[in-house]
Amino acid sequence: MLMTLTPELVKEMCRRKFKTDIGEPLEVTDYQVDIIQTICWKERKRALCTASTRAGKSLAVALAVILLAQFSPGEKIRLIAPTLDHTKIVMGYVIQHILDNKAFTNNLMFDVKGLGAERLKKEMTKQKLTLKNGSEIMSITANIAGQGRSLVGWGGSCIIVDEAEQIEAELMRTKVMRMLGDTPDANIFMIGNPVTHGYMWEKSTDPNWYFHKISWEMCVDEGRMSHDFVMERKGEMTQTEFSIWYAAEWPEELTDQLFTMEDLTNFSLPLSKEEKELLTTKPDEKSLGCDIARFGIDLTVLYKAVRYEDTWFFTKCKTFEKKDLMGTVGEIVAWDRIEKFDRVIVDDSGLGGGVTDRLREIEGVGLKVHAFIAGESPHKLKRKLLKKEEENNKQFMNKKAFQYRQFESKCRKKQARCADLVNGSKLLGEMRKMRYEYNSSGKLKVVDPEDKSPDFCDAACYALFEGQRLVFSFI
Repeated sequence: MLMTLTPELVKEMCRRKFKTDIGEPLEVTDYQVDIIQTICWKERKRALCTASTRAGKSLAVALAVILLAQFSPGEKIRLIAPTLDHTKIVMGYVIQHILDNKAFTNNLMFDVKGLGAERLKKEMTKQKLTLKNGSEIMSITANIAGQGRSLVGWGGSCIIVDEAEQIEAELMRTKVMRMLGDTPDANIFMIGNPVTHGYMWEKSTDPNWYFHKISWEMCVDEGRMSHDFVMERKGEMTQTEFSIWYAAEWPEELTDQLFTMEDLTNFSLPLSKEEKELLTTKPDEKSLGCDIARFGIDLTVLYKAVRYEDTWFFTKCKTFEKKDLMGTVGEIVAWDRIEKFDRVIVDDSGLGGGVTDRLREIEGVGLKVHAFIAGESPHKLKRKLLKKEEENNKQFMNKKAFQYRQFESKCRKKQARCADLVNGSKLLGEMRKMRYEYNSSGKLKVVDPEDKSPDFCDAACYALFEGQRLVFSFI
């Protein structure tokens, strides 16, 4: 591991070891020094950084990688990015600046004698650089279109993830973070723009992670850009765009966010003393929403919701995985015998159809089972549709979109509340990630998170479904 240096000594080292494009000593900013120290000294094993565009974060990462590889023998440094083109950014800086210093160049494993700078660059455009001290620098694409299969089998002592918010959170959890298991001293540094509420956003408030933000004000103070230029860009951008690209902050809500921050705040408000006492009494109605899975990474989630007058409280859920459909039926029947639900709503799409059919055959449960078919029209009744129902069929792409808007409307009016102390945070996290869009006909469509099926959120949404034979109301 590198010996810890003060910020001024780090700046002096960069002046002596690295050059600008015109051959002058390279000056680094205070915030670039912080990036270099975080990566090299490994005092913060888990770190992430959001930065204003053009802040020079990729350059700082590249300098840190070079210094770590040169002065800490045996380092296995992995540069990960969403796509192949993204991997070339940091690796390009590494190749450029490892040639700034003769000692660094001579430490490369191939013979450099007699080769000019351009020939050296050509030789080093490969994905992996190996040093004579046993260190190596390798760039790996996360291959987001291929579910991260290119990451399998690799580990490292220092993991750098560029544009981390463009990599699905599930890939970060299952493919990237597992790469740290090779050595106890392994560290990870994630950088990127806060373009979505992904894995970086989740970890930005985690006390076990160091979060460093480089705002446009810091860039102006360091002379990286002018105040007038930033103000010009601000005048041409929306508030959300400016927040992402210059303030380096996650916007309170994205433009396509299904549940607004007001909705989420209302939903997650702490229960009052009166509400807690109310939940100890008999509710006006009990409902069970069932999102069915079988095998794979998805969970089967059963969510209990109780209604007092106009307000629904989500109080408890049961989850299990890799259970066959008849086992799921047994779980639902057993819980119903205890709770005596008024309604049991089952996701009837795909696997859920078998669960619905079997439940309807069971005495005591069958008459209160409702099939929720997400892909059909919001209202598909044998009788003539009411005018409002016809309007809903024109406005929403399918029943799922309509029901989710019902869910969102109840949150907005504080008629849907979270009272689940065990899994409520998981439900809220999935609600934050739900998106919407409009198809070419102008109908609203709900878009699931890219990283994982929203099992908790779907089950909660289904619990509010009133059943086909009832007339819906929507505001």
